[in-house]
Amino acid sequence: MAGHPTRPLSGRRPRVRLPCSFTRRRLLLLLALTTAATAYVWPRTRDLDRTVTIDEPVFLAISANFFDAVAHRDFARTSQFLYPAVPIMWAGTLGYAAELPTYVVDHPDQIPNLYTAHAAIRSVGGDPLRVLVAARIAQIFLEACCFLVALWLVYRLFGVAVAAMAVAFIAFDPFLVAHDQLLHVDGVTGITAFASMLAATYADRQRTRLGLWSLAGAMAALCWLTRLTGLVLLPIILLLIGDGAISRYRRGTQSAIAAAGEAAKMAAVVIGASLATTVLLWPALWVDPSGTLQQTIAGWRDWAATPHPWGLYFAGKTVAGDPGILFYVFVFLYKITPFTLVGLVVVAVAGLFRLDPVMPDRAWRPVVVLATFVVVYSAGLAAGMRKFDRYILPDFPFLDLFAAIGVVGVARLVWATRRRAAKIVVVVAVTGLVAGQVVSVLGQRPYPLAYYNPLLGGVKTAASTVMVGWGEGLDQAARFILAQPDGATAVVRTSFDGTSLLYFLPASVTLRPLEMPADRVGLMAWADTDYAVTYILQWQRSTSGRVVPYLADVAPISTVRIDGVDFARVYDLRRIPPPDWMLAPAGCSWRFDGKVTFVAYGPRQPVRGEASGSTIELVFRTDATSGVLPAYQLRGVLHPKDGMGAALSFTTSLVPNSQPGLLTEAVAAVRLPAGRPLGDYWLEVWVIDPATGQPLPAVELGTSVGSDHAGRPGC
Repeated sequence: MAGHPTRPLSGRRPRVRLPCSFTRRRLLLLLALTTAATAYVWPRTRDLDRTVTIDEPVFLAISANFFDAVAHRDFARTSQFLYPAVPIMWAGTLGYAAELPTYVVDHPDQIPNLYTAHAAIRSVGGDPLRVLVAARIAQIFLEACCFLVALWLVYRLFGVAVAAMAVAFIAFDPFLVAHDQLLHVDGVTGITAFASMLAATYADRQRTRLGLWSLAGAMAALCWLTRLTGLVLLPIILLLIGDGAISRYRRGTQSAIAAAGEAAKMAAVVIGASLATTVLLWPALWVDPSGTLQQTIAGWRDWAATPHPWGLYFAGKTVAGDPGILFYVFVFLYKITPFTLVGLVVVAVAGLFRLDPVMPDRAWRPVVVLATFVVVYSAGLAAGMRKFDRYILPDFPFLDLFAAIGVVGVARLVWATRRRAAKIVVVVAVTGLVAGQVVSVLGQRPYPLAYYNPLLGGVKTAASTVMVGWGEGLDQAARFILAQPDGATAVVRTSFDGTSLLYFLPASVTLRPLEMPADRVGLMAWADTDYAVTYILQWQRSTSGRVVPYLADVAPISTVRIDGVDFARVYDLRRIPPPDWMLAPAGCSWRFDGKVTFVAYGPRQPVRGEASGSTIELVFRTDATSGVLPAYQLRGVLHPKDGMGAALSFTTSLVPNSQPGLLTEAVAAVRLPAGRPLGDYWLEVWVIDPATGQPLPAVELGTSVGSDHAGRPGC
């Protein structure tokens, strides 16, 4: 019919062909996002099974409790930690669901001791390290999603060149990579704060797009749900909204009422989005919002107001209180890369001298807004009593972005000269900066935590200035022990928190702390131990008593070195005499015929796979300096201290150590009456000469009184 367009015979509408340029742009965008995501994720997923920090077992435990609480709809128990670390627990939950999906069925109870997640996981047939790695991967993908959001905002604010340079600087920043790999709060806090501030900054430019303000609020909520320090984002964003309203009023583009009304709408969107995100992601708020918030804030306040209980190593000494603001200055200088530093110097000079060709007018306000977060957040950290290097990590994505802006600004300025030599210089310089940043992190594998600025001497000089070591190298120490003939069933003591080392050792290994008192208990602990592992963090802070300094003067059987610095040392305590300060105060010691000295006794601590029971352990030191000592028979009698009940006799054998000064333990099973521990008895013991069948003469060291046996009431 006339007036109607002719339709195809099939009755279908003709397809609308998109312009080739539009399709090409979409493909380029997809390629760019894929490349950026790969650049971000790849270095963060390398070597995830090489380091376990002292804090991660805690986050793995609260993730298990969170998983259990959600699965059993016990939502009040999803409030587990003062940080409050909610996104971390969600990531940990995904790790458990992927690696150990039946955990909540096989282990329906909460883990009360947050350092024992490994035991709960092993009790249901899981591998703690594999679960931790799965949880880390889940967290890395959460961080990657936030990074891509931030990257899109950087592109909209500063252009494609700055976005590309920012990918290189952020994706391959060793400080960020090291902490983004960990099941911990710092990486997520940093990337969510970065995305939130970028969203607010872009919303400030595109103020009619309320979705951007929603994005800023949601990312801010993710930040403070991870670590309460993220609450600083809310006043900064609201201040930005207020400043924009005042500016529009002063320029005459809006009346006071209109500007105030629009600002109120923006603020309501930010607050509404942040509250909705907070409530949605934290089930504890569904059932007890008031109690959850009060408990979290009170715990955080107490935590922030107290310095670290073990002190902080800074400027060559252990600082018991606040090390001062200079601590973070040194952390910044040691953790920044030389290549990022180049860009930061350029931005600082451009800002100081108002060099518009380097940083155009359009970039000034966004940079100032983003820098506001760095200043306010850093000031808050400086004011706090408790300081660690990782606390300043949320500043680093911003610093990397500023460096990218500076590098791109100078590159554009030089490129604009249109000289071929200048363009070659630009290409070489930018390529060198990117390559240097990549090498900074890849060259630090498998321990990016051990990165320190090579301009300041790297880890060698850092070890004498700031606290170094958070578990790097313990995997190698564990592998060395397991390679020994008795390694799989060894008793190991460590100066570093034992839970970190446990993730690299089988359940058949018994792991205990290295702290040993100067008494019988310490001597028995020394005699029980096969291997001792000491760590750089304790060498610096001297937090493990007197054993670590004593062992520092002894040659280890294995040393783990990172960039030429000792991080961990392994000792065979069976080949090392105990220190004199441990023997002297022990008291109640008897020397038998100048051959062996009876130094301690007590209940035996069971090792893994050994049932606890009434087992007495007697410790002797070899004194003879020549000849080979025979195996002796020991005869012992336990006398009730209160005189009530019968004495208990036992026999066992003693094979003295062949090296003078070394300890040997003799073990005997004794059936004690019900309700009477070994401490209710005092001991007499005879050492029988196998050649004569007679007791060896004994002399009490403290009194020089001779006898044919050791022991008296009071000992």
